[in-house]
Amino acid sequence: MELMQVNVITVAVVAVVNFALGWLWWSPWLFGRVWCETEGRNMEECEMTPFHWIGGLLVSFFTAFVVAYLINALGIVTPNAAIKLAAILWFGFFATTKFSDVLWNNKPLKTFAIDAGWSLVSLLFMALVFSQL
Repeated sequence: MELMQVNVITVAVVAVVNFALGWLWWSPWLFGRVWCETEGRNMEECEMTPFHWIGGLLVSFFTAFVVAYLINALGIVTPNAAIKLAAILWFGFFATTKFSDVLWNNKPLKTFAIDAGWSLVSLLFMALVFSQL
């Protein structure tokens, strides 16, 4: 499958929506305050800078691109198959990488749960959307 068979406009829209969902996830209303506390920071230290906004959008875009590519390449068109792909990607790459921070960088399990939880929500959202397009 050609990489350019992925609709870049759709990927960009999904990436922006995903970024907005991430902003909500990391906001003080959901998990932002707890995450900052587990990292030993105050809320001012956790505020997003332009670097964070741009970097976050780029990460969201590239993740969305890869998920869209895999959905298309694997011919996934059902929600069940999309959920399975998201779970495999999450467990194989995201959760394991995040858990390495617990093992080797002494990150708290609470930080792992918040970080890995977001990765799972993000992948599920993207996979479900792309499987229905």
